[in-house]
Amino acid sequence: MKYTLTAAACLITASAALAEPEVTEGLWSYQATATLGIMPIVDKGNYCIKGQQASASFEELLNDINPNCTVTDGTYDASTYAFTLSCTGGPQGQLDGTVSVQGGQATLRATGWTGTIESQVPVIVSASAKKLRPTCS
Repeated sequence: MKYTLTAAACLITASAALAEPEVTEGLWSYQATATLGIMPIVDKGNYCIKGQQASASFEELLNDINPNCTVTDGTYDASTYAFTLSCTGGPQGQLDGTVSVQGGQATLRATGWTGTIESQVPVIVSASAKKLRPTCS
């Protein structure tokens, strides 16, 4: 879960490009918040979707978050992808969440834990993205 917040921002913007055929490459604005235990972490900015990200699956994007993390359950229904992301090999953890896309807007919500089986720290991730323009420049 080391890369949770950055990954959430990348996932939400890349996922937005996937879920709607007319939304492909382009510049997206994102806001992401992760709470690890009682510590909130906030990130916002712009992210360029191009190349392989625009054609990657939700599972591929989630599996790229951390080499120790794998989607163990993922289902796609209309504009929402529900997933379970499990991480082993340090740090351990699990996130259960959804990515939803409607128009040029996308949201990600996930909850879970990180740490060890014996000492779990709660994790809450929330992110949103909006397409700004079809090119990155």
